[in-house]
Amino acid sequence: MNLKKYYEFIDNNDNIVKNLTDRIEEEFGNQSMLNFLYDHPLYEKIISIGTPAISHLLKKINETNSMFWFEALRKITGAEPDKDIIKSKDIRESWNKWGEENGY
Repeated sequence: MNLKKYYEFIDNNDNIVKNLTDRIEEEFGNQSMLNFLYDHPLYEKIISIGTPAISHLLKKINETNSMFWFEALRKITGAEPDKDIIKSKDIRESWNKWGEENGY
């Protein structure tokens, strides 16, 4: 019996979020239509996990060049440290600063 497909249901939130983010990055790659991604059930599941997902998402924004995770961070935290910032590098830095100031 292959238990791998049940993995996300028996593991902790960190591994669930990691599995979900990996699956999204595999499926969407460098997709430019972010609004489609934001409505995807896997993306919504990450947001529904809430606060336990924040640490992993903050790590992800530094590991990848995608902008996938900024909106999830906004929705989960209610914060917008990147308001009025255009460059993804600056957005990333604003979230890193927010994470440090909030104990992540």
